[in-house]
Amino acid sequence: MPSVTWSVVQGKKEKLVNRVKTCDYLKGLDTILDELENLELPSTVEVMEQRVSFLQKLGLTIGDINEYPLMLGCSMHKNIIHVLSYLDKIGIQKSNLGEFVKNYPLELHVSVVVELMLVVKFLRGLDV
Repeated sequence: MPSVTWSVVQGKKEKLVNRVKTCDYLKGLDTILDELENLELPSTVEVMEQRVSFLQKLGLTIGDINEYPLMLGCSMHKNIIHVLSYLDKIGIQKSNLGEFVKNYPLELHVSVVVELMLVVKFLRGLDV
């Protein structure tokens, strides 16, 4: 049994160390961390670097990210890519996706199938 307890402690310690490294990386970018305090962040700095890089390639600045830092808690593979792919599919040009995210960052948190598709279907039913 002691090895199980030791493994749990080691896992928690490793998770804490990775969180500190990730927060240090974000501080180095001048990211405001207040809203991220209770948010589960990626398990490694590398994952956070990919996330920040992806958002910057969309055209977002660190200032834009600081306007809604919770976007850093969105998984690229579970949320961001699916939402952006769906928006592209319904006709939002790729060149406008960064502006869309900047104006509507909460959309990165939605489920495409459960929420976004239903809203789009409803709006199209209203000829919007």
